[in-house]
Amino acid sequence: MERINEYLDQCFNAYVRNEELDNLKEEILANATEHFADCINHGESKEEAEATVMDSLGDIPSLLTEIGAVKKDEEPAQFDPFGTDMFQGFSGSLNNMFNSLFQTSSKNGTRAETYNDIVSVNIQGFSVDIHVKPSTDDLLHVEAEGNLDQISMKAERGLLKIVEEASAKKLFHNGMDLTLELPVHLQAIDVQVVSGDLDLEDVSLESLRFQSTSGDLSIKNAAVNDLAIRTASGDADLNLISVNRLYAELASGDVDLVCEKAGSVACSCQSGDINGVFKSSFDSIGFKTVSGDVALKMKAKEPVQTDLNTVFGTIDSRTASTEGGKEVIIRTVSGDISVR
Repeated sequence: MERINEYLDQCFNAYVRNEELDNLKEEILANATEHFADCINHGESKEEAEATVMDSLGDIPSLLTEIGAVKKDEEPAQFDPFGTDMFQGFSGSLNNMFNSLFQTSSKNGTRAETYNDIVSVNIQGFSVDIHVKPSTDDLLHVEAEGNLDQISMKAERGLLKIVEEASAKKLFHNGMDLTLELPVHLQAIDVQVVSGDLDLEDVSLESLRFQSTSGDLSIKNAAVNDLAIRTASGDADLNLISVNRLYAELASGDVDLVCEKAGSVACSCQSGDINGVFKSSFDSIGFKTVSGDVALKMKAKEPVQTDLNTVFGTIDSRTASTEGGKEVIIRTVSGDISVR
């Protein structure tokens, strides 16, 4: 096993260390050790067993690059899935919020506001649960419950900015609940929270962006043209009428996606499962996990060109791959792949 350990050390030491990579290395080593023992039990010498296992490991550096590991001599890429700068500076906002963790409010209650001619909403906060539903009129209705002296709302040039403000002089923080009733002309929502969930139902949006350190996203019966999701610890439960571009990046969490009509869909999880159901047409699908299973169901009988790969899992595909068909790419390290 000495050659195998040295090879894994050499591969992984070239990348920035984090919990996900440590877990991946341990999992690969555990599988390699089990494979080595099987080779010995089948009569191979130690040298032959090492060679067999080394061949089975494949190109580890390419695997690490594919799952998004960052080399020590490289800067991490800016998260910008749709070519905009909407999320730039988000990590700095999170740091500021964490620095103001210990706070409280002397005012608790409900604040209701109504806005006209708002086309975009930006929400920033530490602990905010957000509920979004359609408006019954042509106005944007916002209701905030919780620490009222810690929230500001400012409307300017079609943008409503809602910020849960922090005060380092306070001791505890009780969180905030926001309810938004959206008029049909509202186009975009951008949410940046440290801890908090977003649930959205029966609305249509041009753009929805959700970033949270610890929070879940739930979408029901909605149409979104551009949807971008990034969470460190949270699940994405998505039931969409249509989506043109979907980008989801989860560190620890599951993606459950049901979609009537889709364009380009890309979902990745470090530790979590991806379950996708596509009821009609789509342009392309890309699912990637490190430690998790992928299950894909395509109800429309369109030609697809599949590219399926797992390092230690199994592949069960009952869909024929047709050259020139709609692209389906699925990658896992230690998970199973099912395609129907």
